[in-house]
Amino acid sequence: MLFLPQWLKRSWFASLTLATAFLLIGLIVNVLELVAFVLVRPFSVDLFRRLNDYLVYLHWSVIPWLLENWCDLEFRAYGDTDGGPAFYGNKKVLAVLNHKGDCDWMLGFCLCDRFAILKHSKCLLKSFTKFVPTVGFQFYFSDFAFLRRNWTQDSAHLRKMAKTWSSYKSPFCLCIFAEGTRFTKERHEANLVYARENGLPEFKHLLLPDRKSG
Repeated sequence: MLFLPQWLKRSWFASLTLATAFLLIGLIVNVLELVAFVLVRPFSVDLFRRLNDYLVYLHWSVIPWLLENWCDLEFRAYGDTDGGPAFYGNKKVLAVLNHKGDCDWMLGFCLCDRFAILKHSKCLLKSFTKFVPTVGFQFYFSDFAFLRRNWTQDSAHLRKMAKTWSSYKSPFCLCIFAEGTRFTKERHEANLVYARENGLPEFKHLLLPDRKSG
C-alpha cells in the first residue's frame, strides 16, 4: 500500500485531479477500443478480445488502486489454498456475488484484481449501464450482458451471449449478482414473506435468487 498524507487525500483539488484523470484515461481507452474494433476485429476476433482486455485494465485497475491507496482499504481474500492468481487467471470462472450496497461492485474489482482476472471479467448488468460514460463503452466491447428485466427479451439475449462466451479461447470470469437487486431491510422482509408462502429457504443475510431479472 502506498503511503499518502491525509492532507492530500482531503484536498478537493487532488480529488478533482483524480476524477479528471480517471475520465481522461477512460476516454483514451474508448478511442483505442474503437480503433481496434475497426482495424483488428474484422481480421481476428480473438486478437481483438485480447487487446481489449489489456486496454480496459488500464482503466479498471484505477479503482482497486484508489480504494487501497487513497481510501486506505485493507482488502483480504480468503479461500481454498489450492486457488489463487495462478489458478483463477487461467480458468473460465463463474463468480456469484452478493449485492449489499451501491459500491460493493468496487470490492468485486478488488477481488478480481487480486486474483489477476480483472481484465478478463464480464458481468450481467442492467441495460442502462451501457450508457454510462467511458465504462459503458468498455462493457459493451468486453461482451458484458445487458438485461432489461424482461424475461422474454433477456432470455434470448442471454442465449446469444452464452454462444459468444463459449467462443472465447482465453480465460474469463463471469460475475453474476444472483439476487437481482440490492439488499435492503424492506426487500429482505418481503423476501422472507415470499419464501414462507412458497416453501422456500429463509435466508438471514441474503435474498432469494431472482431467476427472471438482472
